[in-house]
Amino acid sequence: MRLLSVPCVGIFLSALTSLAACSSDSSDPAGPGGDDSTTTDDTGDSGKAALPEFKSGTRLRANLIGGAGDTRLFTGWYDKSLKSDCAFGVAEDGQRRCIPIGASLGNTFSDADCSLHAVVATPTCEVPAFVVGEATCDKGPEVYRMGSKLSATTIFVKQQSGSCASLPANGQDVYEVVAKISANDLVSAEESTSDEKDGLAVLSLVGEDGSVETVSAVDTKHEGLCDAKSPREGRCLPSSTAFEETFFKDSACKTPAAVYTESGSTCGHAPNVVVKASTSPNTCGAPTLSYASLGAKITGTVFQSRVLCEPSTEVSGTFYEFGSDLALSVFPALKDT
Repeated sequence: MRLLSVPCVGIFLSALTSLAACSSDSSDPAGPGGDDSTTTDDTGDSGKAALPEFKSGTRLRANLIGGAGDTRLFTGWYDKSLKSDCAFGVAEDGQRRCIPIGASLGNTFSDADCSLHAVVATPTCEVPAFVVGEATCDKGPEVYRMGSKLSATTIFVKQQSGSCASLPANGQDVYEVVAKISANDLVSAEESTSDEKDGLAVLSLVGEDGSVETVSAVDTKHEGLCDAKSPREGRCLPSSTAFEETFFKDSACKTPAAVYTESGSTCGHAPNVVVKASTSPNTCGAPTLSYASLGAKITGTVFQSRVLCEPSTEVSGTFYEFGSDLALSVFPALKDT
């Protein structure tokens, strides 16, 4: 267990920072990552959760924020081998692995040919040990170690034309990007779904080192992820959904099409319902959401309604037809325990 008391301020953090907290102060006397034992039974829960939200493994240690009494909030993982916070995501090899939290591998270089990546940092900021490339649901990020600070007063940026333009560093520190980390050097994890009870199951990631992270509740009837932490009217509502926007299946813009874009925790999980557009506020002033079942995937041209009804060329994603309307009562009820 790694109990955190003060979060750190990072620089140019990758999108993975939304999945795990970073810290520079530990109240654990064993230091970063907790004790060095090869086995652990550290577990924790979020009050009334059906299953523990985390379990430390032999290499990954749980980052925790301590509160009053025995309250503990799981915020992510610390990799004892890499000595870095990390978060599970799709790695470069397509497997789910705990990817280090680091600076973003951007479009900045240290040479006039734009062949040597560099990271620009504010001198007063702590520099992370790793540099992480762009991640998508189709391809995970490349991971590199952060190198030494360069004595550079000029940086270079590759433009859309392919040319390499120079810019002054303006007093910023410039670091080289060095050795690439193999995906095999990162802790891998497999998805595991618990037994169903009252229409609900629990999806977890089980690391090869024995670590466990609860990812989401699962609506077994509708075969999709649902949000048990932010229920509405006591129901576990879908969290992997397609949305009604301004897209249509036909050239007259009469038959709506729902759009779905994979991102973050929904990667690899197809939508199971459609969230319909609504402008009707409830008694608290928030929009009232309504749902429809997911229809067939649309493979042809999709149209978008602006001033005119025209073929859509701007939005990437998968489009679906609408099925029948769904009442909130069809989604699993949550019970206090």
